[in-house]
Amino acid sequence: MGINENIRSLTDRLAAQGYLVLAPDLISQTGITEKIDQSILADVANPATRDEAQKKMRAIMSPVR
Repeated sequence: MGINENIRSLTDRLAAQGYLVLAPDLISQTGITEKIDQSILADVANPATRDEAQKKMRAIMSPVR
C-alpha cells in the first residue's frame, strides 16, 4: 500500500515551498493498513462517531507499538 496520494501531494507542496520533506512509510509492512479503510477514517473525522472510531484505530494500531 505504501504512502497514499494525500501524503505524496502534501510532501510535494511543502517541497515546492523549499522545505526538506520526509514521509517514511512506517506502517504498511506491519499489515495493518489493510484494516484501515475509508469508513474508519470518515468516522474519525466525524465528531458524532469519533470516540468509537478512535477506539477502533487504537486497537488496529496496537501491534505497531
